[in-house]
Amino acid sequence: MRKTSYFLMLIGVFITVISVNGSVQADEASLTNANAPLTIALNSGMETNSTNTSRSAGNENFAGVRMGLELSTADEDLGEYHEEGDEYLEETLDPYENFNRSMFQFNDFLFEKVMKPVGITYNNLTDEDSRGIVKSFFENIAMPVRLVSSAIQGNQEKMGRTLVRFFINSTLGLGGMVDVAKSEFKIEPVEEDFDQALGYHKVGTGSYIVWPLIGPCTTRATFGKIVDSVLDPSWLLGPNFAADFGIGAGRKINETALSLHYKEEIDEMAIDPYLSVRDLYLQHRRGKLKE
Repeated sequence: MRKTSYFLMLIGVFITVISVNGSVQADEASLTNANAPLTIALNSGMETNSTNTSRSAGNENFAGVRMGLELSTADEDLGEYHEEGDEYLEETLDPYENFNRSMFQFNDFLFEKVMKPVGITYNNLTDEDSRGIVKSFFENIAMPVRLVSSAIQGNQEKMGRTLVRFFINSTLGLGGMVDVAKSEFKIEPVEEDFDQALGYHKVGTGSYIVWPLIGPCTTRATFGKIVDSVLDPSWLLGPNFAADFGIGAGRKINETALSLHYKEEIDEMAIDPYLSVRDLYLQHRRGKLKE
């Protein structure tokens, strides 16, 4: 409980800073964002027409260390977003854009100077199979997150699939290190979290927020991440806070190593990386809510 209290207190401090920072500009940004086109900047040869956003002056690239992992599944859903209007984007305001861009730059700096070099070194020292084993292990441990979200949504099929996959992978898959349920039994993984559960019950997304270290988020998703972190038993693996920090760092390094190429694609193709990552994140979350 002490670890959870520290985490909740930290989130509270961040939310307080956000509120103070955004109170002056909230009304102006809300009006501007209501009229600004929120089309994704990737693969576009034209600059966005947003009146409150200029072209990126510096090397703003990645919205957060964790974003790359989410991008790995987002590209499967992009087709429909280019063809139709996106109400999720239109309903999600960005009143704290100045703060968000500052956090975007901070996260990008952290990624370029710390996580990227560590990720490259990690890639050189490990093979793809080893990185997949680590990823599968942590995904298997996080079973309660998917189970609770599916239960709140009343989705019995996903609840059953989550439990069956956990049982198979925890036994035949050597504690979850191998996804036997998918490779041998063709049981596809369930991707659910508390943010999706809230969205299912029509809880509004709130404002778009970029958190330091965490990356892109919304007000609703922030609360969802707090609940998910409590439900995820991985924070119980270590005997103390220092050990938990080491386990979390190892998990983050593995995630970064698996997603380095997505950042490079954004760097090469996006005119304004902040807008591109924001819109791509919101589109990805919208796609998740439709599943």
